[in-house]
Amino acid sequence: MDNRFYLEWYYYAKSDFNQVLQMRKEKNPLYHIELYHLHQSIEKLLKLVIMMQTGSDEPPKTHDLLKLSRMASDSIPEIDLQQESILVLHEYLPRLRYPLGDRISAEDTADCLNNVEPVITLLCQKIDDLFKGVLNA
Repeated sequence: MDNRFYLEWYYYAKSDFNQVLQMRKEKNPLYHIELYHLHQSIEKLLKLVIMMQTGSDEPPKTHDLLKLSRMASDSIPEIDLQQESILVLHEYLPRLRYPLGDRISAEDTADCLNNVEPVITLLCQKIDDLFKGVLNA
């Protein structure tokens, strides 16, 4: 597999997360968009880990963060300890895709970010380590 493919996935995942951080600074942020990008970031990171461990260029066809984290745990066993944090964000997915008439609040977004930011940091550290092995092979 061409490493540029993996690097592009990594770039997009980190870009989604950086977008969340940037949007947090806005005067009138769109909280549902922040959560959407937060979900996209962790979803891409998990799919990247899975593709790197399998050597595939086909990401799993699911948006289920819990399922993806279980699949990624072959390469990153520590992710199993992060299930509760991932669940906080995962439970918003239906509301992000199909609004239920209630708005996502600043508190909702802050709660998700506080729970998921350490997971994203862990995934990025582990992916950096995986890239070292892939790029040095």
